[in-house]
Amino acid sequence: MREKLFKTGLILILYLLAFPSVVFAVRPLSTDDAGTVGRMHFEIESGFEYADATNNESTWATALKYGLLEKLDIAIEIPYQYINNCDDEDGLGDITFSSKYHFLEETEGLPAMAISSSIKTKTGNDDKNLGTGEMDYSATAILTKELDNITGHKIIAHLNLGYTYTDKSHDDIFSYGLAVEYPFNNRLNLVGELTGETTNFEGDFNDNPFAALMGFNYAFSELLRFDFGMSVGISEASPDYTIITGLTLSF
Repeated sequence: MREKLFKTGLILILYLLAFPSVVFAVRPLSTDDAGTVGRMHFEIESGFEYADATNNESTWATALKYGLLEKLDIAIEIPYQYINNCDDEDGLGDITFSSKYHFLEETEGLPAMAISSSIKTKTGNDDKNLGTGEMDYSATAILTKELDNITGHKIIAHLNLGYTYTDKSHDDIFSYGLAVEYPFNNRLNLVGELTGETTNFEGDFNDNPFAALMGFNYAFSELLRFDFGMSVGISEASPDYTIITGLTLSF
């Protein structure tokens, strides 16, 4: 069943790439885009996520982004988690601080490029599974490219390659993501992505998270967007499914 879902998601993304209006990657995608928040502008993301796994988890996260320079933004993300296990727990998760620098504009032959960095704190209580109990330091290379086809339609493709260093005995993490956006009209934007991570490049495929997401976001105005997405686990290490929804306010 999961192999069929994987093939379906891969075919859909390849189809969108073959049949490509312009926007940057936004919720519900976890794959980032090369664009940054404009200088002296703010963006607030408030989202809810439910993951169906061994311990069902719900997370309400708020992220605040600020354009420090024209091509440099900074952000803070504050999650509040609910863990449904034998001892139901809830509380503040691990707060993350991040920044992104957009160093290369897109050209006809090259994608737009950016690099992001983040520090995940250990504010969550790891004894209650609300945090990892360690600091994480991440860096991600980001590529964004607008693609055309003979129909005159366009899509936006995003590629992420990331590395996370942990300050304890846990293995470091390599992450990757491929996402596409298809602006259906001026308000509705359809999205899809494949994401995964691995602590090494050996071993069984099912030992590492790998998932496919489909969703959309809808612009009520230039300031406010609503999003919804559903991610399906392809590898056994992923949640069976994850539901994501939220709002983004830009000003």
